[in-house]
Amino acid sequence: MTETVATTTKNRWLILLGGVLVQLAIGAVYAWSTFSKAPVAPESAMHLTTWSRPSPSRSPSG
Repeated sequence: MTETVATTTKNRWLILLGGVLVQLAIGAVYAWSTFSKAPVAPESAMHLTTWSRPSPSRSPSG
């Protein structure tokens, strides 16, 4: 009985490790597909915003 419990526990850790590795591999492929587009994109696509904050119209009173 102890042998069965030890084997089951070991299998659970192997399944967890396998799942984590698969998720890392899928995430790496997704990240590569996303970030590889940046160097070939037009320069305006590299900026998050193209507008600038307007300057205050009033001078501060003190």
